[in-house]
Amino acid sequence: MRPYILFFVVVASVITWTGGEVLQAADECTETQGLLDIAPLLQEEDVWCFVASANAVLNHLGVKDPESTSNPPAPYSQCRLYNIAKNPGIDCCTVMHPTGVSQCKQLGWPDDVFDHLFPKILYTPGGALNWAQIKGQICPAGVPRQPFIYAAHPPNGIPHTYTVKGLNENGPNGQQVLYVDSHVSLGSTSLGASIVDYVCYYQGTCPNAIYIHDGDYYDIRRRPRHPSLPLTVPEGSIMRDRDIQ
Repeated sequence: MRPYILFFVVVASVITWTGGEVLQAADECTETQGLLDIAPLLQEEDVWCFVASANAVLNHLGVKDPESTSNPPAPYSQCRLYNIAKNPGIDCCTVMHPTGVSQCKQLGWPDDVFDHLFPKILYTPGGALNWAQIKGQICPAGVPRQPFIYAAHPPNGIPHTYTVKGLNENGPNGQQVLYVDSHVSLGSTSLGASIVDYVCYYQGTCPNAIYIHDGDYYDIRRRPRHPSLPLTVPEGSIMRDRDIQ
């Protein structure tokens, strides 16, 4: 059985830490740092970190809910994305207290959301990104800037997803750091992000703990309207491969 994403307070509190904030403006990129203008997004239910991460990225991409009755259409809500991803048999948007309803507490991964939105949304699954690859997501040259998602868990623990929306080569103590939305708190900085040491992200060597990196979702993008692109669902993520016994 693959481990599913679940809200996990210890993960969010241990691998994020506070420090002096350098960036003062969102959507800013310099030679050494960058930050995307992405509002912090709290997961609405205790098992919905995978939904919150996907929701944050979709909001950044400007993806709207085609079933929205608003004019113009509104973005997807977390409950709508959960319904799409898990097909729970009930509408988790209308349940008064979803955390008390088992159908609305199914665990999952961000690709549960992205695959159900295919071919509207494309992504690439893989392992931890090196620093140059991260800069290629957050501060690329000549192409749209984009956040990415990663998952990590403590030994014998449960994974949690995080949305990376910024980087700084000279963090509070002179080290490389990432600006991350944990979806369980509003973060330690005025920009609504927590600061994660790059070594913690990449190697799992975090303050007071060791974590296992489950994998990343990157190059998340809207599918261009081009007839030459294949209409095939992307290969399963490395996290899904862990289903195989």
